Amino acid sequence: MRHTWTGWSIWMVLGLALLSGPASSREAGDPLAEEGAQLVEQLNRDIIQIRHLRAEVEQSQGEDLRIASKRLRDRELEGLAVLDELVANISAREEAGGQAQQERGVAEPILSSARDNIGKLLNSSTAELGALRDAREGAAPGELADYEWRIDRAEGDIDVYLEALCDMTEWTEKLGMDAVEIREFMSRQLTLRGEKLSARITLAIEDAGMLRDRLATSPDDADLKQRLAAAAMRKGQADAHLDLTVEMMSRLDMDPSRYQALLLETTGQLSPAVLSVDAVQSLARTWYKRLRTWVVDRGPGLFSSVIILIAVLLLFRLVARLLRKLIERSLDTSKVEISKLAREMLLKVVYNGVMAIGLLVGLSQMGISLGPLLAGLGVAGFIVGFALQDTLGNFASGMMILIYRPFDVGDLVEAAGIMGKVKGMSLVSTTILTLDHQTIIVPNNRIWGDVIKNVTAQEIRRVDMLFGISYTDDIPLAEKVLTEILSGHELVLDDPESQVKLHELGDSSVNFVVRPWTKTDDYWDVYWDVTREVKLRFDREGISIPFPQRDVHLYRADAESAG
Repeated sequence: MRHTWTGWSIWMVLGLALLSGPASSREAGDPLAEEGAQLVEQLNRDIIQIRHLRAEVEQSQGEDLRIASKRLRDRELEGLAVLDELVANISAREEAGGQAQQERGVAEPILSSARDNIGKLLNSSTAELGALRDAREGAAPGELADYEWRIDRAEGDIDVYLEALCDMTEWTEKLGMDAVEIREFMSRQLTLRGEKLSARITLAIEDAGMLRDRLATSPDDADLKQRLAAAAMRKGQADAHLDLTVEMMSRLDMDPSRYQALLLETTGQLSPAVLSVDAVQSLARTWYKRLRTWVVDRGPGLFSSVIILIAVLLLFRLVARLLRKLIERSLDTSKVEISKLAREMLLKVVYNGVMAIGLLVGLSQMGISLGPLLAGLGVAGFIVGFALQDTLGNFASGMMILIYRPFDVGDLVEAAGIMGKVKGMSLVSTTILTLDHQTIIVPNNRIWGDVIKNVTAQEIRRVDMLFGISYTDDIPLAEKVLTEILSGHELVLDDPESQVKLHELGDSSVNFVVRPWTKTDDYWDVYWDVTREVKLRFDREGISIPFPQRDVHLYRADAESAG
């Protein structure tokens, strides 16, 4: 038993049966017989205590009444557990070929009498439950929660009586008694209870949906909120009672799959009572029927709406492509200079904008109201914008980059501490391909908020190099060699004119600055070629390239002067 009983009159019947029954005999050396005799004696003591506790309950009030009632329920639970052990003892002894006639003579009258009394208590609680439901219909919203709690207690009493009858059905069958009548009774009661609880769950869901719709138009209505809370409470209580009913059906080998499917559908919880192949199959059949009905009723209209939506999207896709081509041609023939980044961004915005308009037109043709959709998008946009402030900062920085054009696709830049070629750009980030072929995506606000160095913005560049010769070398000869090297290189430009100047007298060398001009694309070729040729020519002309050195002078004093 998982619940306590409140039917004290049952225990009066049990007490009469025990006290008037034959005394239990003990077979020497038989542990089961000894156990059976002890259980009978324990039942006798429990019933005597229950009678005393019942008298105490009738005479108590206030807090003492609650304490006495709690002790009475605990003692009743212990007595039922002893009765369960006694039935198991009788069954085990008889299966082993022994005799338990005296214990059977105690147990059988108890079961027969208790079944009748529990049936009467069940009918009484059912009537009480109906009266509470009738009173709830006319109750004020503020009283609904109290009525739902009282109804749940009455439902709990019914569960207790049904579960007690379920236990007694199993005990009756263990004793080999005729259980046809009680099984039929339980089958009727559990089926009726399952039907009623299923209907209550469905009605509670419908009531909750209706109340939510009304609350959408009157969100401040306190009465509606209380009724919605009561409907949710009613649905949760019915779920719990139906779950217990399903468990009792399974114990009595009844088919609870219909109610298991309902619990699985309405609660979404996989409890032990719900998990079964039949329940899943029943739920799948229900969903299939609903889907088939929906397809039959709305399928043709939905199919035509989808065809219209696809046609509208294809038409707007064609328009978007044509408009993109027109803009491309206009940009190609226009004298207005626009960067590749701005060009790509403009084409993307135009294409995606036309497709977005096409989607809205298609949805309107399907009968979907665009007003609430646009309002919802506006609210969502505000929330997303507030949450993504950094992204909006990147967006603004991207717009500034497009407007002022500090670099373009293919330019070699140094921005945000990264050097490489610009591979692409969106409104929130820029993709840079480094010189060692790494792809790095940099947020636009980091680029716009830092120094941007565009190496390839100009068509020509000056190559700055520094070469040193020894202090003992011929300076005019070095100047002549360096000038010849620059004038003989095919990638060095004549205009602007290259420079070869004595720049400084260093610690270890006389340094010349060499500054040829070349096309930006030829920068490194000139740098590497000139450096190599300078070393080769200096070696041939006998001009040395010194390395840092230091002269150390040692002075030794005479021994006499030191003395």
